[in-house]
This record gives sequence, C-alpha cells and structure tokens, in this order.
Amino acid sequence: MRDICAAAVSAALDFGASYADARIVLSHSRQLASRNGLLAQMDDEVTAGIGIRVLVGGAWGFASASGTTVDVASDTAWRATEVARASALVQRRPVSLPAVTPVTGTWRTPVQTDPFSVGLAEIVEYLRSAESGMRVDPRVRVSSAMTSAKRQNVWLVTSEGTDIEQEFTWTGAGLGAVATNGDDAQVRSFPNSFGGQTQGGGWEVVQNLNLLARCDQVGWEAVELLSADECPRERTQLILDTTQLALQIHESIGHAAELDRVYGHEAAFAGGTYLGDDRLGTFQVGSEHVNISADATLEGALGTFGWDDEGVAAQRWMLVEQGRFTGYLDSRETAARLGNTHAAHATSHGACRSAGYHRLPLVRMVNVSLEPGNAGTLEDLIRNTERGIYMETNSSWSIDDRRYNFQFGCERGYLIENGVRVKLLKNPSYAGISPQFWNSCDAVCDASEFRLWGLTNCGKGQPAQLMAMSHGSSPARFRDIEVGVSRRGGR
Repeated sequence: MRDICAAAVSAALDFGASYADARIVLSHSRQLASRNGLLAQMDDEVTAGIGIRVLVGGAWGFASASGTTVDVASDTAWRATEVARASALVQRRPVSLPAVTPVTGTWRTPVQTDPFSVGLAEIVEYLRSAESGMRVDPRVRVSSAMTSAKRQNVWLVTSEGTDIEQEFTWTGAGLGAVATNGDDAQVRSFPNSFGGQTQGGGWEVVQNLNLLARCDQVGWEAVELLSADECPRERTQLILDTTQLALQIHESIGHAAELDRVYGHEAAFAGGTYLGDDRLGTFQVGSEHVNISADATLEGALGTFGWDDEGVAAQRWMLVEQGRFTGYLDSRETAARLGNTHAAHATSHGACRSAGYHRLPLVRMVNVSLEPGNAGTLEDLIRNTERGIYMETNSSWSIDDRRYNFQFGCERGYLIENGVRVKLLKNPSYAGISPQFWNSCDAVCDASEFRLWGLTNCGKGQPAQLMAMSHGSSPARFRDIEVGVSRRGGR
C-alpha cells in the first residue's frame, strides 16, 4: 500500500502538481443491535480506496477511487491535478503551506481483544440478554442494546517525504429503554444516549461497560420518569453531568474554535463562529474556572492518533485558559493564513482529518475537554448548592450557525434544595448564549470525577463527513441559567 501511495504522488508531480499527498484507507465497520428480543441490525461493511490531494497553481485538487492498484492511483492523480488546474483559474487566494519536517513511522490503537474476533452469535446473545433485562415492568415498551466496532488502516505518503502508517480501532456499546403509560413516554440510556459509549480499544471496551449489570436499573429509571414532575421554568443554578457537558463542549466551544469557520470555508453547511481571529488572545469566552484543552494524545479517545492526515504529529494545546480564548483547531493551510496576523499561531497543531479515502481532509476536532477544577466531587458540589437543577444525559439539542445561541434537553434531572436532591425531574432543558454561559461557570469538580465520552457522528463538510472524537470533563456548575421543559426532538 505504501508503494501505491508513493506511485500516486510521483504521478501527480509528473502531471504538474507542486505538492501531492496520497492516502489509502482500508475500513471495516460492524454494527449489531437487539430490540425487544429481535435482531434489529446486523451491518458489516468493508471498503478500500485511495484519495489524492494536490496543489497546482496555488489551488487544491482532490480525487478518489475505490481501487488500490498502481493504475488506479495514476488515473486518480491525473484527475486530482485536472481539478486543481481548473480551480486555479478562479482561485482568489493562493494556498500557502508552511514548511514541515518529513516524518516516517507507524501508530496503532492499543487493543487487548480484537472486536472482530468475537463471534456474531456470542454478540447477539449478549445483546439479547442485556436488552431483555431492561423489561422489568410492562410499561417498558421498547428495550434495545447495541454494539459497534470499526477499524481503519491508513497509509499516507506526501511529496515532502512523509511516509506513515496508522491503525485505528474503536469499539462501543449501549442500552436504551422507552417507558410509556399511554399519556407520556420517557427514555433512559446507559451509559450515554445515542449509541452509548465508544472508545479507542477492542472488545474489552464492551466488557468494561458491563451492560448486564446495569440493564434492570436502566429499565426502572425509564419507568420512574413517567411519574416525575416536569422541570420548573426559572433562572437558577445549573449543574451538568459529564455526559451532557461533553456535548456542550462539542457544540459551543469545539466547533466554534475550528479555524476554517473564521475564513468562511464552512459557511455553506454548518455556519461560522463567534470566535473570530480578532478575539484570539483577548476574548473572555468563560470564567476563570474554564480551561479547555485540545489533545490528540489521550489514551482510549476517538480523536487520538500519531499524526493527522497532513502528517502533523499529535499534540496537546489549550483553546481556553482561565476563560481566555487562546487557540484554534487548525490545518496547515489555515494556520499559515492566521500567521499573517498572529505570528505565534502560524504552525498547524495537527487537526486536519478526513472521514475516509473518498473525502478531502478538513479541520476537525481532536479530543476537546474541560479540565478538572477544585470543587471536589459531584456530591460535594450538590451539597454546596442552596438551590438549583442537576441534569444528565442529552436528549436533544439546537444551536445556531455561529455556535452562539443554544438549547439542550436532557433525559432526567433533579431539583436541589439546601444541598440535597429533593425531587426527580423529567424533560429538563436549559438555554443560553455560549460566552455568557461559560462565563457563568463558578465551579468544576476535581479530577476524580473526570470522564471521557466518545462522539461518533460529528457532521461537517460538503459532501458530508462523519468524524469521531472524544470530550472529557468533570461535572460543573453554572449561575443564573434559564431552565425549563424540553419537548423531545431529534438532534
């Protein structure tokens, strides 16, 4: 595969490219689900192909093909250079790439048990046992259990001399129960909504989740929500658990800090950002308790790698320090442009990735996390809250194109009075404006409460790309937040 990539790069240079990179991606994915005692899903897909990116006349060209032969590579290189040559006729700003030191090497996700070595019959039986265990009451009308595994082998060769091979393995599982009494329906998920939890690793990820030990609790929690009071409508203190904070970080900080949004590259699909480059280094996006890192080196995370799809090494850097906006997620191209006005940021941090051989690399989140604070445990934080609402597990969300105004719904909450959870609440929601919300943060729990959650369906780009990354946090508290009732909807 390495030789085919090298042949593609050589052909692109012969066709007139000033720069070229070639990626071969072999991908194997599998999803299984059991629902109400029946096998509801069994998908197994294998794909292989090559994607070639070139510069001609200061403009990008990209082409891909599903084959992995030298002839296919040469033909694809020719098509990529022709696209670039046509693009150069209308390119307003020539692409500039900062110099890099070529790298060679390999990187692999640490795996204890290959998830694809586990028999399908064994997985199906496990899922059926787990989802049947949620049917603890006739009011549990839907029970579901799911598992997924994905492996990608990626070879990257560039005209600058980079030559790397990487293997990514992600595995996940989750439970979901729907309870209804005829007038209402409530959902409860474990360990997270929308597919559960996915991590870098093998079948040991599923084993560590121990679904069979939690399934009956998930069913009872769904039933209990049917008789719970709805969340009151008021402005109050809000405590968020780590599952909900993961999505809050993703939508209102992670996407907002993608540098291509600043330059209008994403305006056609998912909008822009409130974090313009005039705010870099000066804007107070959060309180002094808010420290947010980008880290592509975290063990077990989905946005972890050896190098991004431009051959830039995995790094850790800060996006927000004591509430001040200090860094972007970037690519070589966008970092070079930012360096024209912010010289210290002219080098890419390594956040340019592609969903597969058939997609152009884009600025994408790595693992973005709220760093732990010093507020003790979640129970300490609740004990130190006179009145407020605690919410956990996302059920719905909405945020505008600039990642500014938002509203999130959660599966369940609790009313807190005098430091005690006094009442279970259903359909809780909260709304806000991103920088005001983060500036209202007055406490973050300590490292003992830090949890990392995988997100596998982050959409971006046209044609659309789904990318995976993880977000970590400890529970945190926010002042004077508008809370109310969520009417369940889609994401």
